[in-house]
Amino acid sequence: MKIHGHRGTFLWGAVLLLFIFVLPCCGGGGDEDVFTELPANYVGSLTLHFTSQYPTVDETTKVDAKVSKKGVVTFGSGTMHWEAENQLEEGKTKWVASFNLNPTGVATECGTDYCIQVNENTSFTETIEQYVLMNGDWKKVADDTENGTWNGGLAFSLNEASLDGSVVSASSDQGSATWTLALLPTLE
Repeated sequence: MKIHGHRGTFLWGAVLLLFIFVLPCCGGGGDEDVFTELPANYVGSLTLHFTSQYPTVDETTKVDAKVSKKGVVTFGSGTMHWEAENQLEEGKTKWVASFNLNPTGVATECGTDYCIQVNENTSFTETIEQYVLMNGDWKKVADDTENGTWNGGLAFSLNEASLDGSVVSASSDQGSATWTLALLPTLE
């Protein structure tokens, strides 16, 4: 019995929303100018913050980010893991998830700004178990494990990233995923 279709739908739905609403606003539609050179080298971080109301999850991970004047973008790798449980009167849900982030990226010109195009390259494993209370004991009625990869795309503004951080997020009634790219120019 597959019981967590709504979680998988949320995760993939969030990634799809990022494609639809973010890439066109930052040059993802093919309007990029011919790339020359960025004004500086940059260092910083890419952060993923994931929240969910049921079961309750509030987790964050951060990876290092570097952007060269030539537009080469490199990231470190990171992980995120949680074990969450919510209990109602006669039922409970356990959610265990692990994410491995290995993002890649490239800088492009987008009109008067530069965009940092990022492929999340995030693999995940999640297990959802559901229990019901029967005669005073918890009985497992469903157990489902799913493995997958986020290989979509995120587009960040370099101007925003070097000020307060450029943010890409998606939300539903089941939770939200927020990616933030924060960069500072270096003196190299």
